[in-house]
Amino acid sequence: MLVGFILIFVLSLFAVCLYYKRQRLTTGKDIPRPRGFPIIGNINLLLGNLAPCIVLQRVGRELGDVFKLSIGFKDVVVLNSAEVIREAFGKKGDDFSGRPYVYSIDRISHGDGGIAFRDFSPSLVQHKKVSAAALRSNFVGYFEESTGKCIFRELDELLSSFQKECNAFDPSDILNVAIANIILNITCSIKYEAGDIELEELLQANDNLKVIFKVGDIIDVFPCLKVFPNKRQRLVVQLINIRDKVFVREYERHKCSHDPDNTRDFVDALLNLGYLPKDQIVMTAWEMFSGGFESTFQTMRWAILYLMMNQEVQSKIQRELDENSWHRYPAWKNRRHLPYLEATVLEVLRHSSFSSLNGPHQTTIDTEISGYKIPKGTMVLSNLWWVHHDPSTWTSPGEFNPDRFIDTKGSVHVPPQFLPFSIGRRKCLGDQFAKMEVFTLLGGILQRYTILPSAGDPIPSAEPSEPDMIRVADPFRIQVLPRAKQIS
Repeated sequence: MLVGFILIFVLSLFAVCLYYKRQRLTTGKDIPRPRGFPIIGNINLLLGNLAPCIVLQRVGRELGDVFKLSIGFKDVVVLNSAEVIREAFGKKGDDFSGRPYVYSIDRISHGDGGIAFRDFSPSLVQHKKVSAAALRSNFVGYFEESTGKCIFRELDELLSSFQKECNAFDPSDILNVAIANIILNITCSIKYEAGDIELEELLQANDNLKVIFKVGDIIDVFPCLKVFPNKRQRLVVQLINIRDKVFVREYERHKCSHDPDNTRDFVDALLNLGYLPKDQIVMTAWEMFSGGFESTFQTMRWAILYLMMNQEVQSKIQRELDENSWHRYPAWKNRRHLPYLEATVLEVLRHSSFSSLNGPHQTTIDTEISGYKIPKGTMVLSNLWWVHHDPSTWTSPGEFNPDRFIDTKGSVHVPPQFLPFSIGRRKCLGDQFAKMEVFTLLGGILQRYTILPSAGDPIPSAEPSEPDMIRVADPFRIQVLPRAKQIS
């Protein structure tokens, strides 16, 4: 009986697969694709020991800058160059601005909550517009505590923690607290101390999110199997419980004490609008923390690793700091006086390509790219890692070299193939905020300390050992040497 059930199930899946395949064959000029297997398609390519961005680069080398994979019964189009990404997300931004339905993500985001995971609609455009305006206004002190002051305060505490480390140490725990507090203070006026249990829970929930986003969850490929127990779905439940405990509580606290004439933070700014429902405010606040924390934290880890391995770059930044801002922390508004520091931040973003494939897009109408027809409802991935490592557009892309972002006049120059935050409708909301944080934190550390490798430890690798979509530097330890001069 069990064998018969399995046979019927497999035949049903195969019939649906044939239906989808036949449907694809009617869409005109077909996009090239690698050979696949019945039912599972090409998902096997993404489950090996290589990071998906590297696998897709190799497939693109054979098939071109636009190709597609079959993941279960769905087609996924891959964009493998800056040119086609700009054509799709820039020139045809509305056509490619949807979000695909993914069971796990839909559960996390309460369907239409928030911004990052929500499908394209006029209400999303308005929601993102007002959120971006609130975030930008804080750069000039719209909130009770400005972003710059908050970063300076946490930088003071971070440097004090560095001072207590006499031996080699992993900087991650110290960075965790400082960066989480910056984001949470701006979002909802929370500040934690190192070791706080609630902070540890929030950080663990963020780690769970990286696991949930890994390729290959059977329920995301075949949602009909959601009735069966699944470890990754248990992580989804844990994440939701932790997130809601903190951010629903903060929503209620802010609503009870809300004063339109005293905007304390991002949640207050959203409440000032008067029309966003509770779920959307809670989800947007959580996305601010989750995305803002993870991207900045991992970028700072990469920055410290790269500078530890490139002492000449570190020395050049320190000379620039000495000449231009010794008696104060480097402020983002004064970055034109510190072009090499800013260029280093850009090079860290390029070389690490933390968000290697960005978030998945989906076509909102029947459209085309580079002459290929793409039906409405097709998932689209952009290989940002390869865009940043393509030797046809970058000189020696494997080298860490901030000078590639400096022009002949000594000013910062950003080439069109630099897309760490993507472009178009789905460009990261906090791109300026992330660069501002890394610029100030990294500059402040280098004013006071020189970062050295841990004596006796093997030389760390500049490539992650885990083949994930999110590129995370492996654990490493540093030593910090106080500099002769100190800021006053």
